[in-house]
Amino acid sequence: MATIAEKPRRKKKGPEATAALVALTENGMTRKDAGRVLGLSKAQVDAALDEAKLELQARAAEYARLHIQAATVAAEKGKAEPAQWALERLGVVQPPAPQPVQSGGGTVIKIGIALPGLSHAAGQIITVTPDGATTSEG
Repeated sequence: MATIAEKPRRKKKGPEATAALVALTENGMTRKDAGRVLGLSKAQVDAALDEAKLELQARAAEYARLHIQAATVAAEKGKAEPAQWALERLGVVQPPAPQPVQSGGGTVIKIGIALPGLSHAAGQIITVTPDGATTSEG
């Protein structure tokens, strides 16, 4: 007796599927394609990603406190990357931009702090040449 071919069952979403969805969509895959890869329906994909977003929002203050603690520990060990990462994401500082090479092979390094009420010209411009000589202006 012939049997009717069963339709492939959709997988149930769980923490692993949600983590995979977040990773896939963060790396540029569409929700539709990520759902297809993981065998999840559109409704399951939408529900899982919406739930993950709500969970992150609910824990934002806790994550911020943990990041500050981790950055403090890292700073005590001479590592500034966690604090720099947070300050860049908040827009307090900007990541260093590539600087053009000066004639003679030197590099321009700008040192200074922009404080409220001061012009952008408050910093110094220091030119460092390959032989270690420096010139300063500003």
